[in-house]
Amino acid sequence: MIGVRLAENLGLSAGQPVLFRTDRGIDRLLTVRGIFETGLQSLDERVAYLSIQTARPLFRLPEGVTNIEIKLIDPNRAREVAAFLHEATGLRAISWQEKNSNLEGALTAQAQTGTLIQVFSLISVLIGIASALSLSANRRRSEIGIMRAFGVSKRFIAAVFVLQGLLIGMVGAAIGCLSGLALCSWLANLTKPDGSMVLPIAPSEGGYVAVFLLTTLGAVLASVIPARSAARLDPLEAIQQ
Repeated sequence: MIGVRLAENLGLSAGQPVLFRTDRGIDRLLTVRGIFETGLQSLDERVAYLSIQTARPLFRLPEGVTNIEIKLIDPNRAREVAAFLHEATGLRAISWQEKNSNLEGALTAQAQTGTLIQVFSLISVLIGIASALSLSANRRRSEIGIMRAFGVSKRFIAAVFVLQGLLIGMVGAAIGCLSGLALCSWLANLTKPDGSMVLPIAPSEGGYVAVFLLTTLGAVLASVIPARSAARLDPLEAIQQ
């Protein structure tokens, strides 16, 4: 199997024969059984896959292979898996963190930066909702005073503001998640002339459910202070003002 870019460069298609020559000076006529496309130019124009029975005589490895690469679902467990394989087989096992320490540092810094951005974004949301509800409570002092004078309980008035914060959080979170999904989907479809992605974006990895829940919960918490302030309002003082 060969990459789609390599097939285009060599003018090959599935079913055609190709003369394969290794650095060990061995030639063999092989047949292209399939063409793959990963979206990564470095793979699609340089990598070919052979069965191990075909590759061994070509590279003069009758009893083994040079190395084996394992792809993990959770890449953060690479060190743990490498240690387990080393103990189980006695072979040398190297995690990607050991081979690419700079990449690990860059990924860690990127994750920390993303977390800080999310935290400060959530704080700004809380401040915005709390200030909006506080302003709403201040403007409705007379209405709240009349309600209290008619015997409406403090708990009911507080519940009104908390419900308002909940609705604001749910609507805002839904609009934000849908807008983010649409933007990421549009960016993911942008490609370079060679067919590769302009930006490495995966819309399915956005964590939209977590964002929606955290934003809604934050809005409810932000509405607690204005709700308590409105519930504690003296009805006589409010009506006089």
